[in-house]
Amino acid sequence: MRLESIRYAEFENTDQEWVLEDFTLGLINLLVGKNATGKTRVLNIIHALALLLRNDRKPSSLLNQSCTYHLRFEHEAKRLQYQLDVKESLVRGESFRADGKELLVRGDQGEGKIWAEQIDGGKMVRFQTPVNELAAVARQDAIQHPFLAPLADWARSLRLFFFGSPLGKDLLTFFVQRDPPLPREDGMQAAVAVFHEATEKFGDEFKNRLIGDMGELGYPLDDIKLDAPLSIRVELPVPGDHLCLVAKESDLKGRTDQRAMSQGMFRALAILIRLAQSRLSHVKMCLMIDDIGEGLDFERSTRLIEILRHWAEETGSQLIMSTNDRFVMNHVPLEEWSVLQRNCGRVRALNHENSKELFENFRFTGLSNFSFLEMDFMNQRSEKELAVGE
Repeated sequence: MRLESIRYAEFENTDQEWVLEDFTLGLINLLVGKNATGKTRVLNIIHALALLLRNDRKPSSLLNQSCTYHLRFEHEAKRLQYQLDVKESLVRGESFRADGKELLVRGDQGEGKIWAEQIDGGKMVRFQTPVNELAAVARQDAIQHPFLAPLADWARSLRLFFFGSPLGKDLLTFFVQRDPPLPREDGMQAAVAVFHEATEKFGDEFKNRLIGDMGELGYPLDDIKLDAPLSIRVELPVPGDHLCLVAKESDLKGRTDQRAMSQGMFRALAILIRLAQSRLSHVKMCLMIDDIGEGLDFERSTRLIEILRHWAEETGSQLIMSTNDRFVMNHVPLEEWSVLQRNCGRVRALNHENSKELFENFRFTGLSNFSFLEMDFMNQRSEKELAVGE
């Protein structure tokens, strides 16, 4: 399932109002814009909803926010729409439609109706859900309400990486034998856990693919595995084996553990671990990366972009990136750009879909993609055309 558009608002009609106007997305997306236009905020907003839909968080985690989501998805040639209204951490409204047909609706007291597939050949039935829970989560039922499954699958597939952060480089992982085993961590700092899971499942096929991708990026490796750290010593009693990622670089005699890796190398490795796992699992993802390429040189930054774009096209996974880096901007086609513009607390995204003429006219200038943003080319349009909400 692919996210086609999102409209979001919080604290509407107050001094704290912040609104993202209808933002359309394609398979591959690059968010650009001046500082403080909302690039990181947009990614966090989408991620927050995914956490709610996979029940990793409750509406109360929104810190008493009042917000509304309007999302449109494409799934198997169907148009799915999901809306959520939260006020003071309680769900005040929620609905789900498929090709315009209402399948779920609930009000501010948690009472609503939902389509039941196996009752009387299919009909809407009443239900009651606690006001601090999403009906899309509480009413999941593969027999009666299978239409909710794609929404949950999308939420579980979504991953957000802040490329400018350590991404778990400074963490050790302790593996403890338990029965039953604890669920594996699946956050942005879980590179070691994901590597362990993928090598157990796919063996050398996973490792060889990862080594190939790292080599393509300019980091030639002979081997990579989980092993005890080399650059630190752990003397205190620990609950299990303490492991980290350890690589044998082709041009070095010794091995390099993740703490000794450059920040750029480890960031790239953490991303490529996910891509290799995704390819071999044949599971589509929604992958979001903030500040893509941060800490990488020009050559490696552009190579990583190419690997990511090829992965999205090959697997049908959705890729949403953000950047302020001119090298990244110049390497991603304008057709995949979304330029964020903020007017007070309202944000609008201009892209090839909603501003085709503007983007096409820029081609005739012969300038680099970065100049599209640097010269503020968008503002050649009239104030009336740029007015948010018109």
